[in-house]
Amino acid sequence: KVEAVFLTHEHRDHLSGLVAFCHKYNALAFVHEKVFYRFSYLFEKIRDNVRVFSFSDFYFGSLTVSPFELCHDSVCCVGFAFYCGGKKVSFATDTGYLPDVALEAMQGSDIVFLESNHDQKMLLFGPYDARLKRRIASEEGHLSNADCAKAVVGLARGGTKSFVLCHLSQENNLPEIARNTVAEAAVDAGYQIELEVASQNNPTKIFVM
Repeated sequence: KVEAVFLTHEHRDHLSGLVAFCHKYNALAFVHEKVFYRFSYLFEKIRDNVRVFSFSDFYFGSLTVSPFELCHDSVCCVGFAFYCGGKKVSFATDTGYLPDVALEAMQGSDIVFLESNHDQKMLLFGPYDARLKRRIASEEGHLSNADCAKAVVGLARGGTKSFVLCHLSQENNLPEIARNTVAEAAVDAGYQIELEVASQNNPTKIFVM
Protein backbone atom coordinates (compact mmCIF):
# COMPACT_ATOMS: atom_id res chain seq x y z
CA LYS A 1 0.00 0.00 0.00
CA VAL A 2 3.04 2.31 -0.05
CA GLU A 3 2.45 4.84 -2.82
CA ALA A 4 5.64 6.92 -2.63
CA VAL A 5 9.21 6.99 -1.35
CA PHE A 6 10.85 10.27 -0.36
CA LEU A 7 14.60 9.90 -0.84
CA THR A 8 16.77 11.76 1.67
CA HIS A 9 20.09 11.35 -0.18
CA GLU A 10 22.01 9.11 -2.54
CA HIS A 11 24.18 7.01 -0.22
CA ARG A 12 23.94 3.30 -0.97
CA ASP A 13 22.26 2.32 2.30
CA HIS A 14 19.37 4.64 1.41
CA LEU A 15 19.22 4.14 -2.35
CA SER A 16 20.04 0.52 -3.11
CA GLY A 17 16.52 -0.90 -2.79
CA LEU A 18 14.69 1.95 -4.50
CA VAL A 19 14.52 0.60 -8.06
CA ALA A 20 13.30 -2.86 -7.00
CA PHE A 21 10.75 -1.36 -4.61
CA CYS A 22 9.31 1.04 -7.20
CA HIS A 23 9.08 -1.76 -9.76
CA LYS A 24 7.36 -4.15 -7.37
CA TYR A 25 4.79 -1.71 -5.99
CA ASN A 26 4.66 0.89 -8.79
CA ALA A 27 5.49 3.52 -6.18
CA LEU A 28 6.64 7.04 -6.97
CA ALA A 29 10.13 8.14 -5.98
CA PHE A 30 10.59 11.77 -4.96
CA VAL A 31 14.23 12.77 -5.52
CA HIS A 32 15.91 16.15 -5.00
CA GLU A 33 17.06 17.73 -8.26
CA LYS A 34 20.73 17.85 -7.19
CA VAL A 35 20.75 14.08 -6.66
CA PHE A 36 18.69 13.32 -9.75
CA TYR A 37 20.79 15.30 -12.21
CA ARG A 38 24.10 14.16 -10.69
CA PHE A 39 23.11 10.48 -10.69
CA SER A 40 20.42 10.33 -13.38
CA TYR A 41 21.76 6.99 -14.61
CA LEU A 42 20.71 5.42 -11.30
CA PHE A 43 17.08 6.28 -11.99
CA GLU A 44 16.89 5.23 -15.65
CA LYS A 45 14.97 2.04 -14.89
CA ILE A 46 12.26 3.93 -12.96
CA ARG A 47 12.27 7.21 -14.87
CA ASP A 48 8.46 7.20 -15.20
CA ASN A 49 8.16 6.82 -11.43
CA VAL A 50 10.57 9.60 -10.49
CA ARG A 51 9.35 13.02 -9.38
CA VAL A 52 12.06 15.67 -9.03
CA PHE A 53 11.74 18.40 -6.40
CA SER A 54 13.71 21.44 -5.23
CA PHE A 55 13.65 23.22 -1.87
CA SER A 56 10.16 24.55 -2.51
CA ASP A 57 7.01 23.04 -1.04
CA PHE A 58 5.28 20.44 -3.19
CA TYR A 59 2.22 18.22 -2.97
CA PHE A 60 1.46 14.53 -2.95
CA GLY A 61 -2.22 13.70 -2.61
CA SER A 62 -3.46 15.40 0.55
CA LEU A 63 0.10 15.95 1.80
CA THR A 64 1.98 19.21 1.62
CA VAL A 65 5.68 18.38 1.67
CA SER A 66 8.23 20.96 2.80
CA PRO A 67 11.84 19.82 2.19
CA PHE A 68 14.79 21.35 4.00
CA GLU A 69 18.55 20.88 3.68
CA LEU A 70 20.65 18.89 6.14
CA CYS A 71 24.43 18.67 6.49
CA HIS A 72 25.85 15.34 5.34
CA ASP A 73 28.73 14.20 3.13
CA SER A 74 26.46 13.67 0.14
CA VAL A 75 25.53 15.63 -2.96
CA CYS A 76 22.39 16.77 -1.16
CA CYS A 77 20.70 15.51 1.99
CA VAL A 78 17.12 16.44 2.71
CA GLY A 79 14.78 16.40 5.66
CA PHE A 80 11.02 16.66 5.28
CA ALA A 81 8.10 18.28 7.05
CA PHE A 82 4.75 16.76 6.07
CA TYR A 83 1.48 18.66 6.58
CA CYS A 84 -2.00 17.14 6.41
CA GLY A 85 -5.31 17.95 8.09
CA GLY A 86 -3.79 20.56 10.37
CA LYS A 87 -1.11 18.16 11.61
CA LYS A 88 2.64 18.23 11.00
CA VAL A 89 5.21 15.42 11.05
CA SER A 90 8.92 16.12 10.50
CA PHE A 91 11.79 13.79 9.65
CA ALA A 92 15.53 14.48 9.82
CA THR A 93 18.35 11.93 9.76
CA ASP A 94 21.88 11.81 8.34
CA THR A 95 23.17 15.17 9.43
CA GLY A 96 26.31 16.12 11.34
CA TYR A 97 24.46 18.99 12.95
CA LEU A 98 21.06 20.62 12.56
CA PRO A 99 21.28 23.89 10.61
CA ASP A 100 19.03 26.73 11.73
CA VAL A 101 16.90 26.27 8.62
CA ALA A 102 16.20 22.67 9.63
CA LEU A 103 15.28 23.55 13.21
CA GLU A 104 13.00 26.31 11.95
CA ALA A 105 11.37 23.95 9.44
CA MET A 106 10.57 21.41 12.17
CA GLN A 107 9.14 23.89 14.68
CA GLY A 108 5.52 23.28 15.58
CA SER A 109 5.56 19.61 14.59
CA ASP A 110 3.20 17.17 16.26
CA ILE A 111 5.81 14.41 15.91
CA VAL A 112 9.50 14.65 15.01
CA PHE A 113 11.57 11.70 13.78
CA LEU A 114 15.15 12.72 14.57
CA GLU A 115 18.55 11.09 14.22
CA SER A 116 20.25 10.02 17.44
CA ASN A 117 23.09 8.14 15.83
CA HIS A 118 25.87 7.70 18.36
CA ASP A 119 27.04 8.11 21.89
CA GLN A 120 30.22 10.19 21.73
CA LYS A 121 32.16 8.02 24.19
CA MET A 122 31.11 4.79 22.50
CA LEU A 123 32.22 6.21 19.15
CA LEU A 124 35.56 7.39 20.57
CA PHE A 125 36.42 4.04 22.13
CA GLY A 126 34.58 1.86 19.61
CA PRO A 127 35.82 -0.45 16.84
CA TYR A 128 35.84 2.00 13.92
CA ASP A 129 39.12 3.27 12.48
CA ALA A 130 40.19 6.86 13.10
CA ARG A 131 39.13 8.11 9.66
CA LEU A 132 35.59 6.77 10.02
CA LYS A 133 35.30 8.11 13.56
CA ARG A 134 36.26 11.59 12.34
CA ARG A 135 33.70 11.37 9.52
CA ILE A 136 30.86 10.37 11.84
CA ALA A 137 31.71 13.03 14.42
CA SER A 138 32.15 15.80 11.83
CA GLU A 139 29.59 18.44 10.82
CA GLU A 140 28.93 16.35 7.70
CA GLY A 141 28.55 13.08 9.59
CA HIS A 142 25.82 11.95 11.97
CA LEU A 143 23.97 13.53 14.87
CA SER A 144 25.10 12.44 18.32
CA ASN A 145 22.77 11.67 21.21
CA ALA A 146 23.87 14.87 22.94
CA ASP A 147 23.19 17.07 19.90
CA CYS A 148 19.89 15.30 19.33
CA ALA A 149 18.95 16.08 22.94
CA LYS A 150 19.69 19.78 22.44
CA ALA A 151 17.49 19.83 19.35
CA VAL A 152 14.67 18.02 21.16
CA VAL A 153 14.73 20.62 23.94
CA GLY A 154 14.55 23.40 21.37
CA LEU A 155 11.67 21.75 19.55
CA ALA A 156 9.87 20.97 22.82
CA ARG A 157 10.12 24.68 23.64
CA GLY A 158 8.16 25.28 20.44
CA GLY A 159 5.40 22.89 21.45
CA THR A 160 6.42 19.48 20.07
CA LYS A 161 5.65 16.71 22.54
CA SER A 162 6.34 13.47 20.63
CA PHE A 163 9.71 12.33 19.32
CA VAL A 164 11.06 9.19 17.69
CA LEU A 165 14.83 8.66 17.83
CA CYS A 166 16.13 7.21 14.55
CA HIS A 167 19.20 5.94 12.70
CA LEU A 168 20.91 4.55 15.82
CA SER A 169 24.32 3.03 15.21
CA GLN A 170 24.53 -0.65 16.09
CA GLU A 171 28.22 -0.28 17.00
CA ASN A 172 28.30 3.14 18.69
CA ASN A 173 24.99 3.44 20.48
CA LEU A 174 22.39 1.61 22.54
CA PRO A 175 18.65 2.36 22.60
CA GLU A 176 18.65 2.90 26.35
CA ILE A 177 21.59 5.32 26.15
CA ALA A 178 19.95 7.36 23.39
CA ARG A 179 16.62 7.41 25.23
CA ASN A 180 18.15 8.37 28.58
CA THR A 181 20.30 11.14 27.11
CA VAL A 182 17.34 12.80 25.43
CA ALA A 183 14.86 12.17 28.24
CA GLU A 184 17.18 13.61 30.90
CA ALA A 185 17.82 16.74 28.84
CA ALA A 186 14.08 17.27 28.41
CA VAL A 187 13.37 16.80 32.13
CA ASP A 188 16.23 19.12 33.09
CA ALA A 189 14.75 21.77 30.78
CA GLY A 190 11.29 21.30 32.30
CA TYR A 191 9.52 19.57 29.39
CA GLN A 192 7.39 16.44 29.41
CA ILE A 193 7.72 14.55 26.12
CA GLU A 194 6.72 11.21 24.64
CA LEU A 195 9.79 9.36 23.42
CA GLU A 196 10.14 6.29 21.20
CA VAL A 197 13.30 4.68 19.83
CA ALA A 198 13.11 3.27 16.30
CA SER A 199 14.59 -0.13 15.56
CA GLN A 200 16.22 -1.40 12.38
CA ASN A 201 14.37 -4.70 12.76
CA ASN A 202 10.87 -3.75 13.85
CA PRO A 203 8.34 -1.09 12.89
CA THR A 204 7.52 1.68 15.31
CA LYS A 205 4.07 1.84 16.82
CA ILE A 206 1.28 3.51 14.86
CA PHE A 207 0.79 7.13 15.94
CA VAL A 208 -2.74 8.54 15.94
CA MET A 209 -3.01 12.34 15.98
